[in-house]
Amino acid sequence: MKTAFLINDTILFVPEQYSLYRREAYPAGRITLHAPASDCLLLLVQYAQEPVTQKMLFEQVWEKRGTVVSTNTLYQSIASVRKGLKAAGLNEEAILTLPKQGFKCVAKITPGELQDFILTFAENAEPLAETAHRPARVLHRQALRPLRGPRFRSRLYLLLAIVLVLIVGEYHWLRASPSPVYAEYTYAGKVENCQVYSSWSGTQYSIAVFNELRLRSPISCATESIAWLTIDRFQQGTSILLCDKDIAQSDAQCRSWLYREKGDEK
Repeated sequence: MKTAFLINDTILFVPEQYSLYRREAYPAGRITLHAPASDCLLLLVQYAQEPVTQKMLFEQVWEKRGTVVSTNTLYQSIASVRKGLKAAGLNEEAILTLPKQGFKCVAKITPGELQDFILTFAENAEPLAETAHRPARVLHRQALRPLRGPRFRSRLYLLLAIVLVLIVGEYHWLRASPSPVYAEYTYAGKVENCQVYSSWSGTQYSIAVFNELRLRSPISCATESIAWLTIDRFQQGTSILLCDKDIAQSDAQCRSWLYREKGDEK
């Protein structure tokens, strides 16, 4: 059985699916959240009407997986939650920002099993469905007739052409977009001709780590380069990806170094 949360008696949140639905339309109209945003929402609804600190969100959403992200990434995830709730059909403000504290879910939250929410709504809606059943069937049968013939086929071909253009456009957009992982890195500063981006939010610490690792490996900043520094807060490994241009460009030339412990570079 899937656990679900009913938000303001309107929106179904299914954490296992990272999804939001308008209850009356389930399973249609699915709004999918990316994993960190879904985990943030899960924490907020579990502690509904109570403040959830930034520290708690960092620890429960990212750091327990060994990932360190910036405060900007946290706010982007909360923004995705708000956008998803609105897209699903929630008009009320559900997530409040608490200055210097964190966030709070102020919506009415009802936890339970997904199937229970669906059955309950279906039972309540049954009389209306029976009343509207016969007219809807007649309208559907009448609406099918004009769709036949050459005009229908020409519209179908036009629709297929539009879909093809959208697919091709999305493909080229994805190729031109930066890696979603490195897009969240924080700009730490410039070392000689290397622009350094880091998974760690502290710029001074990131530059110090980068300079230390340069002493252990032949990492040259003699020419214009971009370095992506990944720091593992659990000290299990640190890596550097050094490219001659932005990693989003298909012709970027890159080299990488992996450090597990002192004296162990790859």
